[in-house]
Amino acid sequence: MQSSGRLPLINKLLKGKEEGFSLIELVVVIAVLSALSAIAIPQFTCIQRKAKASTALAAMRQIQTECAVNTTSTGSSGTFLTGNLNSYQIQSDGSNSCSGVQSTGVISAIPNNTSQLPTFLLATNNNVLTFSFRGRTGTNFTDCLGVICGDTSAFNIDMNTFENRFNQAVSDGITLENNYYQRGDSIYVIVEGDTWEKALENANKLGGTLATINDEEENDWLVDELWGNDKASSNLTDKGGAVWLGQKLNDTGNYVSVAGEEQLYNFWGPGEYTDGLSKGEEYTIFNLYEGNDSPGRDPGMVSTVANRQFNTPELIERGGTHIFYGLAEIKLNEINDVLD
Repeated sequence: MQSSGRLPLINKLLKGKEEGFSLIELVVVIAVLSALSAIAIPQFTCIQRKAKASTALAAMRQIQTECAVNTTSTGSSGTFLTGNLNSYQIQSDGSNSCSGVQSTGVISAIPNNTSQLPTFLLATNNNVLTFSFRGRTGTNFTDCLGVICGDTSAFNIDMNTFENRFNQAVSDGITLENNYYQRGDSIYVIVEGDTWEKALENANKLGGTLATINDEEENDWLVDELWGNDKASSNLTDKGGAVWLGQKLNDTGNYVSVAGEEQLYNFWGPGEYTDGLSKGEEYTIFNLYEGNDSPGRDPGMVSTVANRQFNTPELIERGGTHIFYGLAEIKLNEINDVLD
């Protein structure tokens, strides 16, 4: 005896004889399948990426062990063994040399897409393995693998941790001022960096990365906080008048966020975007000087630059570096009040 409570659509699917579906029933089936696909496909892609990264990490740990054993048992670095890695390439000099690349002494596992997968780096001078991913570096591989699917909260820190790191940074002299700026769960600090990479390194020390500006409101807020008399901009007048940002030119010819953020806002200075692309200028900067100092370049506008330019006597006299600081952005685990 059939159960009268069985859903009609399921009942029809289970019947042995052929029976047509109504338009409404077909729409329901398609909607359900679409919803399941929307959940399943991203999850499957996420699992694939994590598997690729985990395999590369395991390979680098094996290389780390092999090279350490070589040095201990033979007194020389020797070579390591490695198999084929999906979406990754191991980079080292010669035939898998444990000495790493000659110029850096680093053995790297480099993914074919650095915005989706982390890079793993083994420093051969101290046998320390680290990751580089979405503007962060470190040794916490659990956190690193945890953000592969787009959730960067694993990189966030609490307020007490930030303040301890900030006080240390001030003590070490790697900040422009003894001050930081909070907007929601983001904290901004101007950090020293005569190259983009150096500024990124100092941003990492605070638990953050170089800032990505997401919308016009954030852009205007930063101008209000940083530009004007007796503000941060007044301390940058002889230090480039701008700060490095976390948007960088990638291999496909687009300026993207090193933190992996998809929502970007760039208030480009006149002609800056096309000029930057034509010159292959990799980096972006946030201007903090008045337009009359450089026509058409107002506070809050974004420009593109190379790391070092030797195009004026003033820059040559200062060592050829035209930007000396970067804008770090640190994400908190939760919104905290900051005393003025």
